[in-house]
Amino acid sequence: MPPSVPPAAPGEDLQTSREDIKTIGVAARLVGMKVDTIRMWERRYAVVRPGRSASGDRVYSDAMIQRLAILKALVDRGFAIGTLAGLSQEQLAAQLQSLELARARHAPAQGGARIILAGVGLRASVAQGSFDWARVVATFASVQELEAQPDVPDADLVVVELASLQDPTVLALDALSRQAPGRAQVVLYGFGRRSALRSLALRGVLTRQLPVDTAALRQACALALGAAGEASAMTRRASRFSERDLVWLGTHAESIACECPRHLVTLLRGLGAFETYSRECGLNQAEDQELHRFLEASAGAARTLLEEALSRVIEADGIALPTKAD
Repeated sequence: MPPSVPPAAPGEDLQTSREDIKTIGVAARLVGMKVDTIRMWERRYAVVRPGRSASGDRVYSDAMIQRLAILKALVDRGFAIGTLAGLSQEQLAAQLQSLELARARHAPAQGGARIILAGVGLRASVAQGSFDWARVVATFASVQELEAQPDVPDADLVVVELASLQDPTVLALDALSRQAPGRAQVVLYGFGRRSALRSLALRGVLTRQLPVDTAALRQACALALGAAGEASAMTRRASRFSERDLVWLGTHAESIACECPRHLVTLLRGLGAFETYSRECGLNQAEDQELHRFLEASAGAARTLLEEALSRVIEADGIALPTKAD
């Protein structure tokens, strides 16, 4: 009797045929994992839900094997399986693609990566030679001290040490990211909430639970640096028109024969508001952060196109925007 078709894992729509069903031994060989590890991931984290053959053995579809392969690749790059298990196949694939693209094109500055450290223990680790492979450009006693610093040196990576990692801490780390887009982050923590760890994983931030030895810390830093280039691609583009410019165009459009400026201003102000709203939703709702990043980026791309359109209309109509002195 042929094996039964495995049920779909949460969020999956598997079109499974008898031909693409594999035993756990075959799945383990294809993925490069131990059978015991696959069983442990299923039992603890429910990463896939295999079906059962007539004899009661586990059976896996090609889609499940692909999911296991992506999970293993991300775990090998430093991510914790517990923070990845709840992500969809699309989110996992996007995370892996991000790392691969960044690894191919990102290189630290000549003379070693430039690193900022925030944490009392990290300050001590410098004296112990833990960062001899890099250039430590600044050290701070805490994340709060780093946030309060008005002039932080340029760096490729920030390593943060926290006794406790809670959801509000993620917002503070987001603020650091906005101050210097494209800068990689590694977070070392003593105790942490699963929701905070998952939220950081969605943002591409590597986390390690203390204590961490020198070799493991260096590996985490190297992995994080590989993702820094991709992060910069999501940086919000600055607006070409200030809010003052848009308000002026909207209120003075009646003196212009063409209604295009007024319509474009309405669209641009709406897109700008939605862009900000999406960004703030992503900060406050960690479980939907990846979706809101996409929405923010999409709104930003649309805004950029319409700003170019407005620029052409302004030029064609000979409209002169008021200066700051006006």
